[in-house]
Amino acid sequence: MPQTALEQELTAFLERYAAIYNRQAYVDLLEMWDTRDPDVFYMAEEVDPPMYGWPAIRTYFDRPGSLDGIRNDYSEVRARHIAPDLALATYKLRFDIAVKDMQPLSSFDRVVAVFRRCDGEWKLTAYAEAPQAPPGNRTLMPHPLRLLPPSDSTLH
Repeated sequence: MPQTALEQELTAFLERYAAIYNRQAYVDLLEMWDTRDPDVFYMAEEVDPPMYGWPAIRTYFDRPGSLDGIRNDYSEVRARHIAPDLALATYKLRFDIAVKDMQPLSSFDRVVAVFRRCDGEWKLTAYAEAPQAPPGNRTLMPHPLRLLPPSDSTLH
């Protein structure tokens, strides 16, 4: 399916975002967020609870030397406007990460994010990763999912 103009804009944004993330240039990365929004949130699959507000998000990204390397790749962007300067998008995150003193990991997440247009540029304002299954056991379900009716007809 061809991308809409909005999806093309957000795909271009995510290509720039990935290039900065993969260099671990986190100060520059956070400039791609709406820093005027005090209610931002970031929900990484590996951190519980989700991070709300700038102090928590800055702490998450302030980890110099903790990674031997990272590569993020974003694809399958689908998006729609939820207001004139707000967009909701889903996309796939394919990542390879090497945390110091740990085995490297390659996997993927589904992502939902909210973008706000600020001074003519898209900025992130909310981000949530949604793993499809527990790490190490990620098996795609048949699609479309076919549910069987309950065998006990007394269930409501």
